Amino acid sequence: MGMASSQVRLLAITNRMHDIEYKAQCLQNAKIRLAMDEDEAYQKYQAILDATTLTVTQGDGTVIAGTFDNLMANAIGLHNGYNFAFVDEYENALIVPDNVYDIYKQNPALSPEEMALSAVGESFNVLDSFAQNNKYGNIAASGDTSHPDLYDGKGGGVIDKMISFLEKVDPNNVHMWANENLKSDSADNQFKQILDDYIKDDSQADDKKNKLIQAILAQLKIANGNGNVGGFTCLHFDNQDEQTTWDKYVDELTETVVKEHQTAIFGDDQDKKDEYNRYLTMFRMVKTHAGNDAEKLKKISDYNRESNTENANGDSNWLQDQIQSGRFTVRSFSYANHEGKLTGTSPVTNTKLNYTPETSIDKAKLAKAEAEYEHTLKQIDRKDKQYDTELSKLEAERNALDTEREGIKKVMEDNIDRTFGLFS
Repeated sequence: MGMASSQVRLLAITNRMHDIEYKAQCLQNAKIRLAMDEDEAYQKYQAILDATTLTVTQGDGTVIAGTFDNLMANAIGLHNGYNFAFVDEYENALIVPDNVYDIYKQNPALSPEEMALSAVGESFNVLDSFAQNNKYGNIAASGDTSHPDLYDGKGGGVIDKMISFLEKVDPNNVHMWANENLKSDSADNQFKQILDDYIKDDSQADDKKNKLIQAILAQLKIANGNGNVGGFTCLHFDNQDEQTTWDKYVDELTETVVKEHQTAIFGDDQDKKDEYNRYLTMFRMVKTHAGNDAEKLKKISDYNRESNTENANGDSNWLQDQIQSGRFTVRSFSYANHEGKLTGTSPVTNTKLNYTPETSIDKAKLAKAEAEYEHTLKQIDRKDKQYDTELSKLEAERNALDTEREGIKKVMEDNIDRTFGLFS
């Protein structure tokens, strides 16, 4: 091979080796990207394993998604010793199901018993007969103490306590009015006379006591939705402390009468009775937080536009995000001695409310994540082997070219030595 042709071949080999080295570098970079893809696939898989959702543990130990609907079902229905409520801290508003909000919004002044009866389709005046026709109006005369929570003649029943309270007030400072804008002088004077006769009569004759009891029963809030029963209307006290105390007694009276007569109201319909009790718990929550202020209540559908599913009441992940961001706080509701209490709690401290790995609940999601991860690894492994094969071919070609290049260089050196040897 002549010098010129050797030089041309050497340049061609060098150019090809540069191409091989470039391709090899690209393949090495591709292998690095495969390693990054493998790490990304693992991170994605691990994120699915680590992802948590809000859950609630039911009374039978079953763990279910902590959606608003499920938590409210527990709060107002299962009575497992825990009742959850959610407060939007940005607006200081208790979040409730839409129908609960609608009933409350119509008349926030109604009692929880009234609202619960309305929720299950009962009329507000369902208790009229108990106030007017039942023998409660004559319990003192008959000596009937079969309902001691209402009256036992010894001061233990709610009516006993209301009588004792009225004995201590000045009749001139209490009025029988429907409200401040609807004052009936006749009803007011009639009640003042009843109370005055009872207080002044040392013997406290049964007939006078019965009239006072009937006036007390007239305070039942569940009557035509406005508190009117038997010709009487609600009591109003000049002293605010006395008014507050009396209002609590009236709530207790209403609660006790409904409890005493659940069988008469609902018959053998246990489902309806349970439904009533569920709503009663919910409306007690409402009253505890909001009182009569409708601005302190929000319905769950108001948040639908924020949920990825556009269904806030069924989105446990959305609810979890709101809690973890501090926007919503979780409250545990208790009710004792005719008084409700909302106490702060959280999934971190509450044994019934937890952040649970999603895959422990959704086994299909776990199986899908595992299948996707394994499929990705197989694809990466297949590409990696392909790149290794191509690298091996390039390496073999490079070695062959390198050997040829060294041979050509040796030939060229020998030619140079022979050519200059002629002149030596």
